[in-house]
Amino acid sequence: FMIILSNTTIESNVPGQSYEVPDKILVQILSTDTTKPAHERIEKQFEKHGLFEAMDIGLIWLDKLNK
Repeated sequence: FMIILSNTTIESNVPGQSYEVPDKILVQILSTDTTKPAHERIEKQFEKHGLFEAMDIGLIWLDKLNK
């Protein structure tokens, strides 16, 4: 589960054009056990700067927890 907490603006090479991209992202690895209450289903939780870092670390933790 990912939540974008803040965005940042990146200027383009084209004058007057900019892009808004995710900056700070909260990542939660959740258990699929629906018998647990919602707050107990969180296996791991962390914040990362940038979508790539969030996805990269999230996939690593997901692989480790699935083994």
